[in-house]
Amino acid sequence: MYKHICGFFFFLQGGRRSERKKWNCLWEESRCVVYVVDLACYDRILYEENDANGMVDQYNLWRDLCSCQAWEEKKDLVYCLIFNKADLLERKVEQDHIPITTCSLFRSYSGRLDHFYSCLDHICDTFLQCAQEKNKRVLSFVISALDSKQIACTFRIIRKHTEDVFRETVCLEILYVNLLLLDIMACILIQIFCFTNNFFFGK
Repeated sequence: MYKHICGFFFFLQGGRRSERKKWNCLWEESRCVVYVVDLACYDRILYEENDANGMVDQYNLWRDLCSCQAWEEKKDLVYCLIFNKADLLERKVEQDHIPITTCSLFRSYSGRLDHFYSCLDHICDTFLQCAQEKNKRVLSFVISALDSKQIACTFRIIRKHTEDVFRETVCLEILYVNLLLLDIMACILIQIFCFTNNFFFGK
């Protein structure tokens, strides 16, 4: 099942661990990895495991995707991080007073526990740092999925950036092919010259 939104085809395969093996069939032709992080799940546990934190699971999956061998040779692949549910994170931090240090991933956080933007920056930096360690360039966005205009704007930016990167890669590949052809032609001409020289002037 898929949906066509803002020029993208979204294949809905499910996010539970038992469903993730279905993702493999979609990777080969991918040009953009859009990973959505639930900002408000830092105090929740997984459906599959009662002792597994939702935010930690998101982080581990993101780390695995950044290390995916199937994508290592895809020069035009664009990585995008969308941090969703910013409004719920703000409410949890500033109104419900549920600290992000509840999650083991953020135990080292030393900023204000009741300050939304400080907590948001720490969460975003944690995911972005993971991508940097894997030498991935990432576009990042902070959104609330309830805002349809914000969603449309976000995916327009992602689409434009993806198309720009794809065009640049195609141009580089064409340039490489042209240079390769020039090298081949030069080798052929040298061989012809050598053969002709030997034919007319050789002993």
